[in-house]
Amino acid sequence: AEGTPAKNILLLWGVGDTFEPEASITSLASAMRLTQIEPFETAIAGVVQSAAPFKGTAKGVTAVVSDHVPTGYEGHFILQSHPDAKRQSIQFIGTSILDENQTATLVP
Repeated sequence: AEGTPAKNILLLWGVGDTFEPEASITSLASAMRLTQIEPFETAIAGVVQSAAPFKGTAKGVTAVVSDHVPTGYEGHFILQSHPDAKRQSIQFIGTSILDENQTATLVP
């Protein structure tokens, strides 16, 4: 809505998630104009791809999607189970707090 400040966004995608269909994740990433972080398992059509570290996209915020492949668990639980997804989320939030302009950085 007009007048609402833009927010940093990190959308983590567990490839093969059976709770949230792939079409929902890719449509959301596209509609939100997120940047897909390389390397990725599955390219999302219609979104910009970029290598990490990545900081700042539209309106001075960082808005990204990062996919991860689960090993031995359901993709829906990628944040709780995948070490790289955990690290990315902690670093994303931490850089947002430490940055003077509260702009998060997604690191590889």
